[in-house]
Amino acid sequence: MALVGKERVIARIDRALAYIEARMAAE
Repeated sequence: MALVGKERVIARIDRALAYIEARMAAE
């Protein structure tokens, strides 16, 4: 169960990083 939670957190961080990268690229 701990692994599932970790994967969820990693997926969230990946999404956040991709969003930030897209914003920086747009500017």
